[in-house]
Amino acid sequence: MQRILLSSILCVGLFSALSCSKGSESNDLAKAQKCLDDVPNGDYDGAKNCLSLVKDYTSQQAEILRCSILLASGGLMEDKIVKAANTFKNDSSQTNKTAAYMAALALTYPTPSDGYDTAVNADQYCQATNIKGYQYLSGLVVAGSFMNKIAGGATGIDITDPNAAQNAINTLIADCVTTPTATCTDNIGALGGAAENLANSYCNQSNADPNVCNQVNGAITSSGGSQEAAGQALLCYLNNKTYSASDGQCH
Repeated sequence: MQRILLSSILCVGLFSALSCSKGSESNDLAKAQKCLDDVPNGDYDGAKNCLSLVKDYTSQQAEILRCSILLASGGLMEDKIVKAANTFKNDSSQTNKTAAYMAALALTYPTPSDGYDTAVNADQYCQATNIKGYQYLSGLVVAGSFMNKIAGGATGIDITDPNAAQNAINTLIADCVTTPTATCTDNIGALGGAAENLANSYCNQSNADPNVCNQVNGAITSSGGSQEAAGQALLCYLNNKTYSASDGQCH
């Protein structure tokens, strides 16, 4: 009780404002973590309600929570992560496993278009964590959400169809590389940015997965430094092609 009273008295004092603010942040972040932990699987709106508890803070822990809350609010919860991992590691029927892995991680709530916007919004905070695991996951989520928005239709890419991810890549190459459409060109830079983040945060590690990183690194190397070109190049490499910045086409 004496400690509680002492803390209360100190918090009234002007010169202790900083330490009290830190205590308040710790409390709010703990509440935010508990809020997120208590959200039932599938309650995406419930996850979003936790966001207000971290809105005033920019510490690494706040960025981790903000990243996690936003990803969960767009539909990335435990069931989706498990499904994506199984698709990548165990589903030998997929004709394009890397693309299927990205598509499986796409944010789709409440719609694929909204999910893409949430993925792009979350990515800035996930990258700000400076933790490679969060940066890697967020890059994949942005890439998958882009694929879903442009080529997934109203319901998104159905990866239970082993050809769906490859079909989506074919559509994306037609709409984003061969004869670019406005919808694609307005968003292709975000895909390129995701590829750059993957290259810089994950694929430069010695234990990085070559199935993902060979394609990502190839896209960045061939893009000539443009995020738009990097996005186009990634689509080409996901289709087992190369990319030429000189003509902007897959080869």
